[in-house]
Amino acid sequence: MDGVMVLDKPKGYTSAHTLNRVKRALGAKKAGHTGTLDPFATGVLPVCFNQATKAIPYLGDDIKEYEAEMILGISTDTMDNTGMITRRVDMGNICRDEVEGVFEGFSGEITQVPPMYSAAKVSGKKLYVFARAGKEIERKPKRVTIEEIRLLDFSFPKATFYVKCSRGTYVRVIASEVGKKLGCGAHLCELRRLKSGPFTLSDANSIEDVESGNYNFLSLEKVLGGYPKVYLEGDLRQSVNNGIPLCRGALLDVELPEFKNRDIITIFCRKTILSICEAEADSDKFEYMEDKDIVFRHLRVFN
Repeated sequence: MDGVMVLDKPKGYTSAHTLNRVKRALGAKKAGHTGTLDPFATGVLPVCFNQATKAIPYLGDDIKEYEAEMILGISTDTMDNTGMITRRVDMGNICRDEVEGVFEGFSGEITQVPPMYSAAKVSGKKLYVFARAGKEIERKPKRVTIEEIRLLDFSFPKATFYVKCSRGTYVRVIASEVGKKLGCGAHLCELRRLKSGPFTLSDANSIEDVESGNYNFLSLEKVLGGYPKVYLEGDLRQSVNNGIPLCRGALLDVELPEFKNRDIITIFCRKTILSICEAEADSDKFEYMEDKDIVFRHLRVFN
C-alpha cells in the first residue's frame, strides 16, 4: 500500500492523532502527513503511506487555501478560540468597508512572527513548550506570501474570510493582526483548509470512511503528475534500484521529455515509480561515466 490519502481532518484532533488513527486502521508500517493543522482546524490533510513517504518534499503543496472565521473585540493568548481571553473591547460601530480595507493590506509578501503557541522550534524546542511554562521567547520574523485574501461575510463581531497563502503562514496571526489594526483585537474561531497544493476536499476521506474500508488512494503517478516523466524497462530499472545515476548514453533508446538543468524528473516502470531525480548538466561528480552531458541524479529511490 504505497500512495497518498487525503484526509478531512476532524475538529478536536491533532494532525498526529489523525495520522496514527488511520495508520492503525490500515495496518500501515509507515506514514507521514504534510502541513500540520491545529487541533481546532479541519480540512485537507494529505497523508503518505509506506514508500510514498519518500515523496513528501516533492508533493508541490507549498500553496494552501483556507476559509476562516474570526471574532472581533476579543483577544486570546493563543490567537484562537482554544486560549485564555486577554482583552475585550466593545466596538460595535465597525463596518464591513473598514474590515475589507484592513484585509487589503495583507496581500503580497508580509512578515509574521510565529506565535508562542505553535510548533515552531527555537533551540530545538517547540514554542508551545515554553508558552505552557509561562515563558516568552524571542522569535525571528519570517516572510510569507499572501496570494489572495478577501472578506466573504461580515456581521459584527464575526468576519469570515478566504486566504490563499504560502506554506508556513499562520492564519490566526492574520486574524490577530487584523484585529489590532481595527483597534479592537480579534481571534480565530474557525479554520478549514480547502486545498493544499494539488490536494482538495473533493479528494478527501473522513476517518470514519477509512475505518469502514470506504476510502480512496491517490497513486504517486497522479500526485507527482506535475513533473516530467521518464519510463524505463529491463536492465535500466535495476540500475535505478541500485542508485546508479543515469546518463544520456544509457538513455539513447528511451523517450525523454524536455527538461533543463536542475529540473525534477520522475522515473517510472509502467505505473510503478522507481525514482525522483534531479537533472544535472556537465557534472564533474560522475567522472567515471562515459557520457556526462546530462545526468539524472537520484534524490529518492523507491524499492
